[in-house]
Amino acid sequence: MSRLAPAAVLMVMFLCGFTLVPASFGPGGGSAPAPVPEPEKPAEKKDDRLDSTDMMIEMYTSGEINATWWVTLHEDPAAGQFWETSSESYGTTTTQRWQVVKVEGQRAIIEWQMKTESDYAVSNYVLAYLVRLGAEAGDVNVLQAWVGRPGKKPGDIEVMEKAENVEPPSEDYETSEEEFSDLELAGGKWSGKVLTVKGEGFEVKTWTANDAWFGGVIKTELVGGEYVSELSAFGDDAKPLLKWDDVELLKLMKKSAAEDVQGKDAKDPPAKEDAKPDPQGDSPKKEEK
Repeated sequence: MSRLAPAAVLMVMFLCGFTLVPASFGPGGGSAPAPVPEPEKPAEKKDDRLDSTDMMIEMYTSGEINATWWVTLHEDPAAGQFWETSSESYGTTTTQRWQVVKVEGQRAIIEWQMKTESDYAVSNYVLAYLVRLGAEAGDVNVLQAWVGRPGKKPGDIEVMEKAENVEPPSEDYETSEEEFSDLELAGGKWSGKVLTVKGEGFEVKTWTANDAWFGGVIKTELVGGEYVSELSAFGDDAKPLLKWDDVELLKLMKKSAAEDVQGKDAKDPPAKEDAKPDPQGDSPKKEEK
């Protein structure tokens, strides 16, 4: 009968919901400490803003939008040069960045990043162009184009055809031009000319600096409106925004130059060494924000 007592006690404890707590085998005995729960990791903040990047890329790759046939480029472009302008209007920040990826003979790969950001939406894509250097203004200088997300391999897109016999815009506006000097922007000091265009209900001012890159525009202002675009960064140490295969890129540029020779029976001039910007005066220098 005594042998059945422990079994009976266990049965009663089981039916009544008791739980046995094992004794500690360490010095002093007692109950085992309860396990300490691991601290919960804070949940990552989700970006609920509308991202229109893929939509814009699709519009290019599907042919709904074509790449421009002309890219404004300064003399003696060199790999690494970049030129970035920023503006803020009605709660949206827009950043445009032009940069030289590679130069080989009379060919250059140019990237253009278009990035917008607001409380409700974002977009960030990169267009790239194979540019024929030395083309006269008004001639086609974009030979091939691509589009993609930063850090991703780009996809081919079509280049629009140059429109012929385009009627000039009506000249129901007036223009004036004056010199400016020692305008400080993005860590540089600039001199050049400011062009003012006035029309019915609008006035636009554009500052173009001497010896600057990618057309040299350092500031654009819509007078009386909520729009000012200014140079925000520039330098000569930019890394490619898109994911390029350097070997394939070089082959492409050489093949394009060879086709030019076959078509015109002329040779490209020898490749120039990468130009280094003059740190003095009005010439572009490294990024300073």
